[in-house]
Amino acid sequence: MLNYRDLFKNLGWRALIAGLVLGFGGSVISKGLGGGGGLNSAGYFIFGMAIFVVAAIIMGRPMAAVVGEFITNIFYPSYHYKGPQPVYGIPEANRKKGRIQVSFDGFQKIAEEYPQELRAYIEMIDIAIMDMKAPDLASSVHQSGLENLKEEEARGVLSNRYKEICSRK
Repeated sequence: MLNYRDLFKNLGWRALIAGLVLGFGGSVISKGLGGGGGLNSAGYFIFGMAIFVVAAIIMGRPMAAVVGEFITNIFYPSYHYKGPQPVYGIPEANRKKGRIQVSFDGFQKIAEEYPQELRAYIEMIDIAIMDMKAPDLASSVHQSGLENLKEEEARGVLSNRYKEICSRK
């Protein structure tokens, strides 16, 4: 994990230096263009482009770190479980077999062991409304989820799904 404060501080200093180098390279190229063309102008152009390469090298390492960290977080997010992941298959199978209470209890156990698992709350709300026809139970599960979920986005998703499931009954 990168220390972003140090990285952006380093990036800022390097950008300042690279900006100065780019300015010098631009002035070299413009002097060559003002020289009227020919072999002399080509030399200025090549030297100016070499200066641009130096500026790119100055900026290369911190920019690679920023881009690399971004891409790494896409494919390997830092969120992970400290223990085994929750098992949804058993409560789902019980629901399909018509064992509604056993299924609800299974999802409730998942929610107790993994209080940040949004899916467990949604499944319990769905069972309470669609299978048990118990809107009071669904409401209490919804409130419990809102109290236990830490992320604002997850609470918003839970509320939206609760409204959606209640409208389907």
